[in-house]
Amino acid sequence: MRLWQHACTLQPDNGSVTQIMAMTHPPSVCDHLGIITVTGEDAESFLQGQLTSTITGLAPGDNRLAMHLSLKGRAMASFRVIRTATGFDLVTPRGNLEAALKGLAKYALFSKAELAEDTTRQVIGIGDETLARDSDAIRLSGPGEPRWLLLGEAPADSTDGSAWRQQEILAGEAQIYPGGEDLWLPQVLNYDLLEGVHFNKGCYLGQEVVARMHFKGSLKQRMRRWQWPGHSAPATGTVVRNSDGKALGEVVQAVTTDGQVDALVVVRLDHDGELFIDDVPLGATEQALPYTLPADGK
Repeated sequence: MRLWQHACTLQPDNGSVTQIMAMTHPPSVCDHLGIITVTGEDAESFLQGQLTSTITGLAPGDNRLAMHLSLKGRAMASFRVIRTATGFDLVTPRGNLEAALKGLAKYALFSKAELAEDTTRQVIGIGDETLARDSDAIRLSGPGEPRWLLLGEAPADSTDGSAWRQQEILAGEAQIYPGGEDLWLPQVLNYDLLEGVHFNKGCYLGQEVVARMHFKGSLKQRMRRWQWPGHSAPATGTVVRNSDGKALGEVVQAVTTDGQVDALVVVRLDHDGELFIDDVPLGATEQALPYTLPADGK
């Protein structure tokens, strides 16, 4: 019996596949992620008119990041959109799945698109090339360590999803978890650098605000990766401050491993000092992302 139903491949704009060394951790059952299915004859056009990235033209097995925004252009939900033979699978944080489903469904009332939570399959992250190959998986390439995201039945030797959450952070791939809704433009979370927002695709919810910032504005904040010692990960949306108590941004997501916090944090571009939470200095050091942030705030 084949255990896997999907694999997702990411490529740079030039179409070349990034050659990177493979990870070696076992499959992770990503209980923190769930699946929304979108089917029906209008599924593609419906998502094209709602999400930040171009959906039309995807072939079965293709995928890309995307967000569903508020009218203010702020991210309400994040997805990895996977084209299937019958429609689309949207992989999204489980804690925000119900709200994400409702947020999309209210715009589908006059569309021949059907949305539902899929409770029959699990989300599994794979970082072992041999296992991925043996399960007919397609390698997921991108600006970081190779990863495979598959939907189906987990093998017996799977671990929990904590390792996969850390891999998301290492990849600089932000998700919208509860507490992060309506806080950030997609560019602030670097989705413009990950093909998660396209500026020539036509209208979608919040598009005017996003396009205005891209073509005429300049960002004051960007998401960056930080590490600091600790055994407790701050919640999504926790405010980070400078030594004077001025707000710099917010925590996007964080995990702890072996007494160290690894986090994606939105921070002002002009800040280069210590980070504080609740007046406590974190002793944080900035870590490299697997892609380059623009130097001009664009």
